[in-house]
Amino acid sequence: MTNSATPSVWERAKSDPDGIGLADGDRRLTWLEVAHEVARASNTLRGLGLGPQARLAVLAENSADTVMVYAAALVAGVGTALVNPR
Repeated sequence: MTNSATPSVWERAKSDPDGIGLADGDRRLTWLEVAHEVARASNTLRGLGLGPQARLAVLAENSADTVMVYAAALVAGVGTALVNPR
């Protein structure tokens, strides 16, 4: 799976699958885990009918999950606005 907006996630998952892709406090995710989560979330967004022409607002504090949701939205082609409640 590739998308021009997020090619490095897939490239890194192939070239360095066990390398640290995201860190959030004590939580560490490998590039392979990040790629799987982004793919899963983008498929979920598409399953909900979100894709090109759709818009999504994400209200969330900065976290690894927020980064992955944003990447998933890019992969699905969804216009996304991140809103940090702080």
